[in-house]
Amino acid sequence: MNKLQWKHQYKIAINNYWSKTYKDQSANKSTLKHLCVDQVEIGKPHQIWQSIGSSVTEVKRSINHCRIATGTYLLQTNIAKFSNNKETATCPLCGLEEEDMTHMLTSCILLHGVRKTHLLRLKNIIIGYIGLRQWNEFFSDKQSITQLIVDPSYYSKTMKSLSNLAHITKATSEMCYEIHHKRLILKLELNIT
Repeated sequence: MNKLQWKHQYKIAINNYWSKTYKDQSANKSTLKHLCVDQVEIGKPHQIWQSIGSSVTEVKRSINHCRIATGTYLLQTNIAKFSNNKETATCPLCGLEEEDMTHMLTSCILLHGVRKTHLLRLKNIIIGYIGLRQWNEFFSDKQSITQLIVDPSYYSKTMKSLSNLAHITKATSEMCYEIHHKRLILKLELNIT
């Protein structure tokens, strides 16, 4: 075995070790519940990063999308949890239910306008790839819609090709950014900190 072959085998062994460790540990992390860890490969960027170009706008959109995907996006449920429930977990925008990821991405009535536009676009893109029947089969509830928005790679086998997945991921990154932006504007208008 020459030096290059040895380095290659060594790199594969290290990547396999860290992939296994990552997958084992991520199963216990509640913040990663929407992230498809089976699609994550050590040494390769996540699909969110692969789907963008190098423009500053696309990178900013993807930063918000990654924060949402990794569970580090600060929502009212997180604030309540870390304040020992001194703060309420109720959505500060609509006040109807707890503000968790599913609520923000699929339910909050004050974000409906932004969500409707992007979700319709996303639905049309996906129907173009898999058809209406499969859309209705796979995306019939709020949890599956949330999963699609947060990490479309979860449905990589359904989307049939990586170029389709990149197109969908780019659309979900734009949606996450626009919802984030509208949420910030509404919080400023309503004087919510």
